[in-house]
Amino acid sequence: MTALPYIDFFDPALDADSSPRVVEIYRIQFPDLYRAVDRGQLRTETGSAMQFRGDTLITYRSAIRRIYGKYFRHLDAPTQREIRSILDAYSNTAEKRIQFWDGLDIVNNHQIGNMMPFPSGTPSLNSLRADVGASPDAEKIYDYFDRFLSEVESYYAKSADYRPTSKLQEAIHFYRGYFDFFQNYDKFVEDNLLQDFLGKNLLAITDFREYVQVANDIIDSRGKRFSVSTEVL
Repeated sequence: MTALPYIDFFDPALDADSSPRVVEIYRIQFPDLYRAVDRGQLRTETGSAMQFRGDTLITYRSAIRRIYGKYFRHLDAPTQREIRSILDAYSNTAEKRIQFWDGLDIVNNHQIGNMMPFPSGTPSLNSLRADVGASPDAEKIYDYFDRFLSEVESYYAKSADYRPTSKLQEAIHFYRGYFDFFQNYDKFVEDNLLQDFLGKNLLAITDFREYVQVANDIIDSRGKRFSVSTEVL
């Protein structure tokens, strides 16, 4: 039986991180969160019931742009081949077969270890954490989930007197009912199986092969923390 961490949930028609199969896994893996959602206990700052979708935690696209200076489709053919070769080496192993290229562009790693449930709506946490205009030093949080966690940690450190200074922080404050559900940063990390991001600095990696290796180490390791059986699939 294939281990859940190595199943590829890529779907060309759906957002993999919020597809029905993946949401069912979320519901089984994170029952307390979804019980609170179903009961309407999680509220936004304006008092509306919180809705949930999914988020993909690590992407390849932003790292390619940062390291190579352009998005994949705008790079020359030799560089594209180099990138695809690197991704192939870590996507197709003795344990897993993960799609990384759709024939035109690079796609995300859609293993379960790279996805989690997240509040959905406006403002969008998903979009703002990947928005270069999200804060004065947005490059520090641009699409790198370990950097986003530092923003979350900052919220918990002063949640009672939190004063947002960026659009991303305003979104965190808007969904504070979600973050307060976990009570503190350590519990947020533990309950969401995010331990493998701690101590990482993906933004500092300037070699794409190293980036892909570290990213896959995080994703594979986090996937093994899921206790959901493949029988649900």
